Amino acid sequence: MMGKRVFILGTPNFPRGSAGANYAQYLALALMECDYKVIIIGTGKNKEEDQNGDSYIYKGIEYRNEPNGRIQKYGLSLSFYKQMYKKFGMSNKDFYILHDIGFLAQEWLAKRVGTSQMCYIHYEDLLPIQYRHHLVNPRYWGMLLKWNFKLNHVEKAFPISERLKQIEETHGCKNALLLPIMSDPDEFGESVKLEKPKKLRFIYSGAKQNSHEDDLILLFKAMQELSTEEKNSFELHITGTSSEKLKARLNGQADTKGLNLVLHGWMEYMELIELYRSVDFLLLPRFDNAVTQANFPSKIPEVMAFGIIPVCSDVGDYTNRYLSQNDCITFKCGSVEDCLGSIKKAIHMSPEKYISMRKAARKVAVTQFGYKNWSERIASFLMK
Repeated sequence: MMGKRVFILGTPNFPRGSAGANYAQYLALALMECDYKVIIIGTGKNKEEDQNGDSYIYKGIEYRNEPNGRIQKYGLSLSFYKQMYKKFGMSNKDFYILHDIGFLAQEWLAKRVGTSQMCYIHYEDLLPIQYRHHLVNPRYWGMLLKWNFKLNHVEKAFPISERLKQIEETHGCKNALLLPIMSDPDEFGESVKLEKPKKLRFIYSGAKQNSHEDDLILLFKAMQELSTEEKNSFELHITGTSSEKLKARLNGQADTKGLNLVLHGWMEYMELIELYRSVDFLLLPRFDNAVTQANFPSKIPEVMAFGIIPVCSDVGDYTNRYLSQNDCITFKCGSVEDCLGSIKKAIHMSPEKYISMRKAARKVAVTQFGYKNWSERIASFLMK
């Protein structure tokens, strides 16, 4: 196995520029634990601080990015991958993990190295409703073309959820490793708290621009049912949005009246990490639909590494397969009453229960989502 190379192709904005970039980082680190040489090739910027000669290195991972361009968005990028093919001397002796690479580049590469040493990352079940103008959006058809290629030609897959695995099996895929979103719990360490704060901090991290995944209206309706004393007992931090965008999302059906609300907008990654260190609970209200059943929010393992306790809708693999009542609080999708009850549980939780659940959340991040626990399984799967 020593010296085997793995190329992760199509990663967006590595390093640290997207949830997909973080996914690729932990996947690369897991493979490096088993002595693979990993090279990430994707889109975005090559950071000057990572430059080492003619290479770019982040946490021991070599990477190359092509600046984002209009043509890449529609899955048509090819010339950059031709350059990288020549630069790195790619061959059928290497392994290839297809992340978000365009369909033309996939087909071109497959003709040269075959598909027997390829596998693909399957991290969401994209539907027309997730694109502006839906079926008439060219990006949707570009996505469909590249997924059809993967489903029909590549025999190995890393689905992040049971629903995605079932989709692959429907298309005849017999080699799928169910792989959740991973984390690196040692990277920033645990945020140890010895007592429950008098004023709690809740966070809704990475506000979605679309309105079919996260049920913010339900969340704010539930919070408006809290007493004045309960509202004053916590701050709600929301990242990735503005007051105008939040108001548009609520669409007059709920409001922020009486809440201690802190909007952060876009944050540098290390700024977000510092915020996580001070947070007590994650709020994640979700709809129950095909998208959320297939999805696995990266913020779940990310925040639990700090000991943050999720308060989340009971939908998807993270609540069904990995979390329990010892480390999270769940509520029924679509139920304002149940969401309200869960928030109240968090607010009125005893100090002993608070400390216990934080420790349990951290343990799940280490034992269930930590990339080192998946290294051997990933490497063995890749070598099949």
